[in-house]
Amino acid sequence: DFAMYVFSGSGNYEGVSNPVHVTYSDKWDFPSITLREPAQIHAFYPYTDNMDYTAIPLSLTPQTDYLTSVGAVTADKTNPSISIVMEHILSKINVTINSSANCKVTLSSVPATASYNLRSNNLLTKAESDVTSSTSSVLMFPTRNEVQIGMKISYEGKTYSYRANAKKYESGKVYTYALKINDNKELAIIGDVVITDWKAGGNYEGTVQ
Repeated sequence: DFAMYVFSGSGNYEGVSNPVHVTYSDKWDFPSITLREPAQIHAFYPYTDNMDYTAIPLSLTPQTDYLTSVGAVTADKTNPSISIVMEHILSKINVTINSSANCKVTLSSVPATASYNLRSNNLLTKAESDVTSSTSSVLMFPTRNEVQIGMKISYEGKTYSYRANAKKYESGKVYTYALKINDNKELAIIGDVVITDWKAGGNYEGTVQ
């Protein structure tokens, strides 16, 4: 299910209580909306009952894959049927050690909460803290500039530290770090750091500190 916000040219759409709760059971279900004038529609996942679409609170603690419809979808009396495409708000880091994904990742001192404006697609990050995932993948907020991300990686009962080269992390992209433990039991990178889909990306090199 997800939240749908419906607007007119002047504000909230007449007869609609935002956000509209959209659920799925063989088809998408939501309260009936009569299109008296053109409607601008935005969507957000997961469903939230937050009425203030300009400041939807986000947190990395639950590692939720937040999704949004970037840009408005228009509907009117002559075109009442719509398709909604949703995109990832966050960035994603995948880590393997010795080709194994059997590890857990903590990002050190990164923004852990944020406020999201659905209509402007603007993300305002807030307080920093460590962000921990229970798997080899961890979600993080995208960055406006190049930053260095520090990681602590738990693997086979030991914790290893790794600091990535500075780079800009973008919404909807996966950054994959293939690491190995060398003969001195220190982490080292195998080849490049690769960005793969969610969205198309590029290749990055990194070094272990």
